[in-house]
Amino acid sequence: GQIKTLLLQGNLLIWAKHLQMTQGYFEAMKTSQETSNKNQEALIKNLEVQMGQLSRQFSNLQGSGGFGGNTQDNPKNESCKAINLRNRVVPSPEVRESSRKKENKKESEGEVEKVRKEGVENEKNGVVENE
Repeated sequence: GQIKTLLLQGNLLIWAKHLQMTQGYFEAMKTSQETSNKNQEALIKNLEVQMGQLSRQFSNLQGSGGFGGNTQDNPKNESCKAINLRNRVVPSPEVRESSRKKENKKESEGEVEKVRKEGVENEKNGVVENE
């Protein structure tokens, strides 16, 4: 009976230590979560302030005539519109190769490929060319 009592008391001590450790982990997690929540609340508050500032700036821009990139009617009353860019840089038109140049390019690429194949075959046959 006495050995059984000692074993039971030992098991109870082990469980008590385990329970204490688990409670410690939960307290640490709780503290960490509370800190994280406070940080997130501060970040959300900052975002709300920034959104308010952007909203005020946007409404000020609308009230003062709008953005610098607004469209304006063409002075000749034609059907196109002009766009004023803030940086005043006009994009250059895209330059395209003519179809004739593309054909010449393909032909020359084909000739290069043909020369390469001939060189490989010559190497296989043991023929060495001097340059």
